[in-house]
Amino acid sequence: KGQKYWDTVLAIYTEAIGKLKRGGKFITIIKDPTQNKKPYLLHKMIADMLMENLPVKPYGTFIHRHLPQTLFMNTYPKRYPEVKIPLYQTGTVLEKY
Repeated sequence: KGQKYWDTVLAIYTEAIGKLKRGGKFITIIKDPTQNKKPYLLHKMIADMLMENLPVKPYGTFIHRHLPQTLFMNTYPKRYPEVKIPLYQTGTVLEKY
């Protein structure tokens, strides 16, 4: 939770990206969660953090259907029918420079 989450994510990704050669690609696939009945753009926040702290730049993105659906995806719309649940994961491709 909180800063400990961000510190942990950065440490894990720093180690992984450190193993890439220059020009190597680093791909994340993150399903954006919903918080307070609104999309929470976790994939963007992580990509921004990585580009601010590590030698990586944007290379591309892709969309991937989230399968299998989670219990949250199946129950949240029953409780809050007005809220659209993200059914896709965003893939972010970063290139090490």
